[in-house]
Formats: sequence, structure tokens, C-alpha cells
Amino acid sequence: MRKGAKLESKGDILILTKGEVTLKFDTIMRTKLGHLCALKAKVMKKDSASIGMEIGSKIKARDLHERLGHANDTYMRQTAKDLKLEVTGSLDICEDCAMGKSKRKIISKESTRTYKEPGELMYMDISSVQATSFGGNKYWILFLDAATDCPISRFTSTKGTLKNIGLTLIRDLERRGINVKAIRCDNASENTDFEKELMRNGLKIKFEYTAPGTPQQNGKVERKFATLFGKVRSMLNAAKLDETTRNKLWTECAKTATDLDAITVTDQSQGQPYRKFYNEEAPYARHLRTFGEIGICKVHDTVQGKLDDRGTPCIFVGYADQHPGDTYRMISLKTWRLRYSRDVTWLGKNYGDYNGTATTCIRRLVNGEDSDDDDIDTDPNNNENTEQINTETNDEEEDRNNADEFWNPIRNGLRSGREYKVQEEIAEVALIHQEMVLMTEGSFEDPKTFQEAWWHEDPVEREGWRNGIRKEFKDIINRGVWRKKKMNEIPQNKRLVGSKWVFKRKKDGRYRARLCALGYSQIPGEDFTDTHSPVVNDVTFRVVITLMVQNNWDSEVVDVTTAFLYGDMEEQVFMKMPEGLDLVEIGWNIDEDCVELLKTLYGTKQAARQYWKKFMNIMKTEGFRTTHSDGCVLMRNDSRGMVIICVYVDDCFITGERRAINGALLDIEKHFETRRLGGISEYIGCTLKKQSDGSIVMLQPDLIKGLRKEFEQDIKPLRDVEIPMGQGVMIRRHRENEEVLTQTNQTRYRSGTGMLLYLVKHSRPDLSNATRELSKVMDGASEKDKELMLKTVKFVITTMNRGLLIKPRRTKDFRNEICEKRRKSSGYFYEEQKE
Repeated sequence: MRKGAKLESKGDILILTKGEVTLKFDTIMRTKLGHLCALKAKVMKKDSASIGMEIGSKIKARDLHERLGHANDTYMRQTAKDLKLEVTGSLDICEDCAMGKSKRKIISKESTRTYKEPGELMYMDISSVQATSFGGNKYWILFLDAATDCPISRFTSTKGTLKNIGLTLIRDLERRGINVKAIRCDNASENTDFEKELMRNGLKIKFEYTAPGTPQQNGKVERKFATLFGKVRSMLNAAKLDETTRNKLWTECAKTATDLDAITVTDQSQGQPYRKFYNEEAPYARHLRTFGEIGICKVHDTVQGKLDDRGTPCIFVGYADQHPGDTYRMISLKTWRLRYSRDVTWLGKNYGDYNGTATTCIRRLVNGEDSDDDDIDTDPNNNENTEQINTETNDEEEDRNNADEFWNPIRNGLRSGREYKVQEEIAEVALIHQEMVLMTEGSFEDPKTFQEAWWHEDPVEREGWRNGIRKEFKDIINRGVWRKKKMNEIPQNKRLVGSKWVFKRKKDGRYRARLCALGYSQIPGEDFTDTHSPVVNDVTFRVVITLMVQNNWDSEVVDVTTAFLYGDMEEQVFMKMPEGLDLVEIGWNIDEDCVELLKTLYGTKQAARQYWKKFMNIMKTEGFRTTHSDGCVLMRNDSRGMVIICVYVDDCFITGERRAINGALLDIEKHFETRRLGGISEYIGCTLKKQSDGSIVMLQPDLIKGLRKEFEQDIKPLRDVEIPMGQGVMIRRHRENEEVLTQTNQTRYRSGTGMLLYLVKHSRPDLSNATRELSKVMDGASEKDKELMLKTVKFVITTMNRGLLIKPRRTKDFRNEICEKRRKSSGYFYEEQKE
């Protein structure tokens, strides 16, 4: 008021005036004593669209920063100098910039620390190809020594095996005088499990985990992955492999690329990495061959015919570990089995030339979601920092993360204006193609003995089989299958049973090792009595399926893991110490120790029966009862509803109301370790397909494929038939003077007829008459009988989509007017599914 302001009121409103400025306090705020007058005000920045921008004008740093679209401090001051403006004050942190321009911290590509000793620091990373290759392996584990730049590759089917593979590698390096002190990797669960496994084994190795979303901290191994993937693609292309062969060999090629990289001298390595790391020259360095080269390997069979070839064509895929340098890894082109050989006559041709492949079959190996290669600058001559590297657009980022299309800098444009070497551009242009589809199962031969598996020549295979052996011993010990005994404690009249290892690589890549007792050495009446183990009858199984369809029940299939190890041994049986137990468990002596079997082991005569008895007795204690018609069918009907269990060795098919099924599953899992396989789709060799109307079709496609594979060449000349064998055909047994099939052909006749009988048993009742006739001459069929069998096989293959349709339908009710006591009659039936 003292400065000339005037205050007046108009009703409840107060008006404050000073010169040309008028403020109206028109907001009324009621109180107990009256009211308050207020106005709504907003702080406005000084409107200076042109004011302050003239030459020589002063302007605050924040104002100019905002006017220039939030330019950084350096560029803002350079612009002010150009406009001849005077900037006052300093530019504080801008919250809007911090939110809108958030980015990764700049990380130097080069380590701030220099490593001089091999093993002082190992970089580690896992990359994947989105398909499965030899042995089910789809993950590539790469170790890279920081001091020497020497790479080491391993391959696995699952990330969970990293801890075992890594432990074996660390032990191998220790034996060669290399002590690993630290490992740098990301903090994925498989890596933390690896650290724990090393600690459990008394290895104090420091783990340096990279920050989340910052693969640049492990950039050296990331760039090495990119280099090796490029070599793999180039080597596969140069070999001119057809697509199928290329798909099979990618892991072999990756291992060879790693071996070759270890002897390649670069600016970074300052010498041969292998020599610097192992303190010796690589044995294969003086015996290099080209990947995919064809050579004739000498056949070392113990028994050879006079006219048999002494050599077989093979393809070179790499160098044998722990062998002389001129020992090569060769794969036979006839059997596709791996062999090691020094006796090779090289033909000077690659695979494509040998097989007449005119052009290179170019495909692209794509490392999958587990690799961060795309976030890493792979150009060794680029000195730009990480901030500048990660400036591509979001569209490019999405392209590069797409597993079906590998991001390529030439196709999508150069990053940040960088230039690539001409030879790198040429190499990349040749590789812009889709990811190759890899085979799901390899062709390597499974080991036949324990020694062959435990000391396998291939380090990856060796580790896989060793893990399988350890798992088998662990399961046996955890189940309490045996107890340790001394040889001098065994009764004199007791005979020690032997044991044998059986090895099988599963289709999913697992290495399955099974310890089996030699049951043939058991003495009847002393080591075992009954051996018969019943299974659910095929007729019973169809009846249960019919009930499931009729009542619209749910289903579940359960597999009991290592089922035979649950059976209680009723007789006193002793077994020699299994081979390898002293390598896994401490304190065993093969010359002094043996085991007493407390539970049945795979291979023992009574194993299946004892497990069946154990399972049935336990389920009866849970309220189940067996049916009178089939001792392998369990039933229970309580407040949760009806549930039925069909038992077929260690597989259980469960059907009923959902609550009742869940209760049965919990009851089984209380006593046994199981795997839930979901609703029934395959059981006892049959495929069950549920139709839209709730019915089920039972098929046996695998068995029919077996028939086709066995008799495909025999049935090619035959015409398609509409009925098996023919109408009115009957087979009679041969007379003494009639000619019959040779022993080999008779065996094939029995095999074909046997497979047809199994089809009749489950899914093809339309073959009943034909198989009845064919079965008459299983001991001596004629050429005509064989032709009839082949006609039936031809009929089955041409009608392979036929199966048993299980679709209960109620027949029409009727009344019997003559008999008053008979009010109505109804029933159910099921029919065969036609094409």
C-alpha cells in the first residue's frame, strides 16, 4: 500500500490495483469467523522470445540449455559463442535430461589391469544355437584366458551341466600345472551353481560377476564368440556340405575352429595362445588339414574277408585330444560313426567335390538368446566407447534379437558411421541367410564298456558319461539298494553275482548309464524263486479307455523313476563290487569289498516282480483295491470321486474325476519318485488321439513305420489292395516234399507276422483273419505264403491312418411286449475308425 497499491472491495471480492496491474481475490474461503479472499496464481517464466538474444545479451545457462533443446553443456556454450551471447551461471543437473537420456555407463573396451599368468583370470560365457546338434548339444560354453587369449570350448545339452563340465576342466588344467584363480561371467543361475560346486570340491576360485545388462564387462569373450561363429560358418561353407551333413557337424566344426584359433597369432595375443597357455606347442599345429576334407581311413577290424576293402571313406572334422598331433577325428561316410585314425590317405577333395555338390550350401549359424554378442563391438580396430556403440535404433535392436533373422551390419547399415574392413564385408555378405535347422540326434556309437565310457576319447562325451555314471550311483545309494560287505564275511555256499554297465544316449541328449546285475548268474531256488510280473491286459486297457470316454474323465500318465530299485530283496544275494564305485566313492577296495543287495537291481531275475508287489501293496494301504478280472488295475471310489489306475511295469495310466486323480498322484508321490507326463497320448506303444467329440482313436504309427522300413523294398512292386491278403484265401501247412523259405527269409516272415499280430492286439482288429492264417506257418512258410504276408503289410501301410475308434454310443431302447418282466434293454458298443 505504501508503494502506491490500492485495495478496494466489491461485495465479497477484494481488488488490488497498482498502475496497469489488477489482481482480483475472487476465491472465497469460508471460516468460522467469516471468510478469506484468495486468488489462484501461477509462476510464469519471463517471456523472452526475443529479449536477451541480441548480440552481447546475457542469458542464464539453464534458459539457453532449454532453448537449444536440452543440448549438453559443451555444445550449448559453443553455440552461445557463435551467437555472441554471454552465458551466466553454471548448468546444474537437469532432471528432464536425466530421465530422457538415461544410458549405460561408459566402459572401456580394454581392461585396466594387465594379466600375465595363465589362469589368473578366465572369461566365461554360454551361447546357444536354437536347435539340437550331435548328442543333443545346443549350448556352446567358451572359456577364454585373459593373459594368453587362449580359448577352450565345451558343448552341452543343458545349462545345468555347466558345473560338472567346468569342474572337470578346472581339474584337467590343474593336472597340467595351470591354476585358475578367478572366473568372470554374468550372474546367471548356472554360473552361481558352478561357483557352489567348486566350493563343495574345495576349490577356492574367485568369481567376478558382471553387472546386469552390462555384457561389455565380459566383452573379450563376447568378441571371441563372434569371431569363432564367423569361422564356423566359413568352414562349413567352404566344405560344400549338403544341408543334412552341415546340420550334423556344427559342434565338430566349432571345436575345430576353437583349436585353430588357439594357434593363430594375432596382435592381441603377441604369440601363439596355445603355447603361452600350456607352455608347449599344440601337437596338431604341424599336422593341419582342411575341415571337410575327404580321406580313406584304414579299417582295423580284427576279422576281414579276403575280398573286403581295407579302407573306408571318411570326412575330416577335427583333431583328437590327448593323442599325437597326426591323429585325426574322422567320421565314416558309410556308418556316420566317429573314429580316430592316423592311417589316412587324403584325396585332395572336400565333401562337396567328393559327392558332386556343385555349389556351396550357405546357411547361417545363429547364436541364440543366451549370447550378448550383438551388444558388443566386434571390430578390434574400433576405438569408440560403449556409449557410442549403443546408438542404433529400436528397430535395429528388435531385428538383432529376432532368432529367425541374424542382424547384419551390412544389410541394416553401418553403426555410427564406422567403416568395416573390405574382407569382413565380403565374408558377411556371403552369410546373410536363415538359421540352419540342426539335427536332433547324433550318430555317435554308445560305449559298450565302463572303461570306454569313463575314459572316452572325446572330452565332452567323457564328461557326459561320467555324469551319467555318478547319477546312477547316487540313485542307488540314496535308495539304500545295497550295503558294503567284506569278502571274508560272505557265506561259503554263496556265489557272487556280477554286474555290467549299459550306456544309452537318449534322444533329448541325456547320457543314461544303467548298472545291471548279471541275472543269468543267479541260482534258481537260492537267489530267486518267482520272476513273473503281470501287466495290464490289452482288453482291460481298452475297457478303461472306453469308461474314460463314456464318463468324460480326465487322465494322467505317471512314470516311476528307477522303479526297480524300490523292490525289496527277499533272498540273500551278494554282488561283486561294481566297476567304477571306487572312482566315485572313497574307501572301496575291489579286491576286498563286495555288496549285499537289500533291494532289487536292474538285471536281477526278480526285479520286475518285486517292484510290482511293492507298488500294489503300498497302493492298497492307500485305499485302492484290485479288480477280480485283472490284478494290474487298481480302483478307489471315495468322496473325491472314482479313480482307476492301470499298471504297466513302471508306467501308470490314471483316469477318473480330477479331484480323485490329484489324490492318487499325491498318494503315489508319497512313496515313489515320479515324472508326470500329462494326459494320455501314448501308452504301451500306442498313440491315442482325442477327437473333437470326445472320442479317442488308438493308432500304432511307430510300429507301422517299422514295417515300412523293414519291407519297403519288398512291397514296392505290389499293387495296392482293398482287403488284407485277398478274399477267401486260406493257408495250409506245407508237406514234407514242398519247398519252404530259407532260414533268413523265414526269420523275416516271422518278424513281419509278429508285428502284424501286435497291431491286431491293440488297434487293427480288421487284420484278425489275415494274421490267423499267416500264423499257421511260422515254422515253415512257402514263397506264396510270404507273398500273402507282404500283401498284408502293403495293406497296412496304405491304410496307416486307420485305427480303433473308441466312441461308446447307447443303442435304441426297446420294450418286449411279449415278456412283461423285460421292460427295456440297452448297451454300449465301439467301432473301428475308417479312413
